Amino acid sequence: MKKLLFFVPLYILVCLSCGLETFYDMKPPKDAVPQNAADGIVVLPPIDTASSRKFEFTAVKNDGFTAWGTEVYYRIYNSLEKLQSDAKSINAVNADKSVDGFYKLQSLAYKRLRTEKSDGKQDLLIERDGRVTIRLRDEGLGVGAIYTGTVLPVFRENNMPFYFGAPEGNQKPPEAGNSDFTYTDAGENMFYVNAYAVSTGLQSASWTRAVSKVLPLGFCVFRN
Repeated sequence: MKKLLFFVPLYILVCLSCGLETFYDMKPPKDAVPQNAADGIVVLPPIDTASSRKFEFTAVKNDGFTAWGTEVYYRIYNSLEKLQSDAKSINAVNADKSVDGFYKLQSLAYKRLRTEKSDGKQDLLIERDGRVTIRLRDEGLGVGAIYTGTVLPVFRENNMPFYFGAPEGNQKPPEAGNSDFTYTDAGENMFYVNAYAVSTGLQSASWTRAVSKVLPLGFCVFRN
């Protein structure tokens, strides 16, 4: 019985440490160039040119962490008002040296961008520092995650391409019920993709997953 009492607290301690992101003074990505700011303020009309449909920022190196890199999270909306309302709630808790912004975007069901490498489709992890440009659709200006001589395709959470036109073969636009799409009955005839970048890594001493403050990348507009 004494041995049982000894191991129960240890088991609880191990379980509590699983899957918890922690802030370890990790530097966040920087120098975003939002084409449309997700700042809680609805500005009409939003910019929706081909050249504006991109996310751009600088990924940073975090020394002292293992498997460090940058993750990008997104969500699709059909209501600009709802997008800005969610963005306002994220910005309200996105403080320096805090994981609250990351937890908030997770609670709002933001999804991680996917990619494809030689070993198959997987979550996108930008494993270098430097300038990053992400274009979701090919409009003659390049497409995918582009950084330091690397070009990776990008996909939605369900491994489908980002597509916003009329259904065509296997290509379908976001639909009500999709896990990465916030549908509003009174929404507009447009799709808005809002995104954030976050530095991540494993703290070398404890192997605890660490995340930084999130960097708002703004949103892109696609006509339906």
